[in-house]
Amino acid sequence: MAFPLPAFFIFLSFVLLFLHAFVRRQLLRGRNKKLRSLAGGHPVSVVICARNEEANLRKNLPFLLDQTHRNSEWILVDDASEDATLEVMKEWAQKDKRIHVIAMGSKNHPGKKEALSKGVAAARHELILLTDADCRPASRQWISRMAAGLAQEHELILGYAPLQRSKGFCSKLMRFDAAVVAMHYLSLAQSGRPYMGVGRNMACRKSLYECYRPQPAARRIASGDDDLFVNAVAPKARIEVCLDPLSYMYSPHAPGLRMWWHQKRRHLSAGKYYQPGDLLLLAVYPLSLLFFYLSFAALLISGSAFIALIVWLFYAFFALIITSRTFGILDQRDLRFAMPLLEFLYLVQQIVINLSLILKRPVRWK
Repeated sequence: MAFPLPAFFIFLSFVLLFLHAFVRRQLLRGRNKKLRSLAGGHPVSVVICARNEEANLRKNLPFLLDQTHRNSEWILVDDASEDATLEVMKEWAQKDKRIHVIAMGSKNHPGKKEALSKGVAAARHELILLTDADCRPASRQWISRMAAGLAQEHELILGYAPLQRSKGFCSKLMRFDAAVVAMHYLSLAQSGRPYMGVGRNMACRKSLYECYRPQPAARRIASGDDDLFVNAVAPKARIEVCLDPLSYMYSPHAPGLRMWWHQKRRHLSAGKYYQPGDLLLLAVYPLSLLFFYLSFAALLISGSAFIALIVWLFYAFFALIITSRTFGILDQRDLRFAMPLLEFLYLVQQIVINLSLILKRPVRWK
């Protein structure tokens, strides 16, 4: 009995459409959820770890510090920089008494886990907000919107950090990849299965972070300071998603594909330390996409090109309709009409990067 390839291809198209619909529904739930703004009486500690970020600190600190929530302290950690990062931090500390500077004289491990731990330990307040030196908030209400949930019953708030738009197809490619990552971790967290977050926009209780004990092997990799923390505490922590547009934190994408490639390899290298169940969930989308396009190619080769094209057009049309709202929530509306092409290139990228990780793992952070 021959394998029913056309039926399998149709089945995979519905699986992918279901996954897109699931993401859309969960993100709409997160967007429609209203968290009260943080009252001024709740103090917040903002922790920023920076390594060789002199230019970004000069550019972004004025926007970061200009928040409507004034009851805050700012912990700036210089992670053994080789430029004038520490000097810039000290300059700002002299101008703004809310700023406290910590200098890491040397690094024992790659990445910023040590710097982040020291920054959180130095924080005087229970409510902690994390971001990076190359980030710029969407509004002056970033602190009050992100930390609002912590003042209620939650212990960890997962925010969204979109990449800034720029011209060119490479920008679309990088922003689509970042949007897919956000779709996954935000939708799963909203559905009750959080597995990661991004340190560019995350809030947590200090007591929760102090209970976190990273795996010994994970200390030696350059990535994972944010996502492995979330993955470890997720089974027991009270976690909420914040998709208020005023809480978004924007950052530039990599200046070129080569730099982006190294960043992706570094970030994906932390995946092996995720919970096994999370790895299985994360494999559903790329594997469905892989077999969808393998089936598409097989149908073309076997002489069933008409069926292959009709089903692909059916999938592409409804995927565009379903994901249009999703890209709107994630402030990436210009990616909507390029979605089928970007999705195929995303699959190719995932295959190549994961194969490269098997051959050689990255160890450096800047």
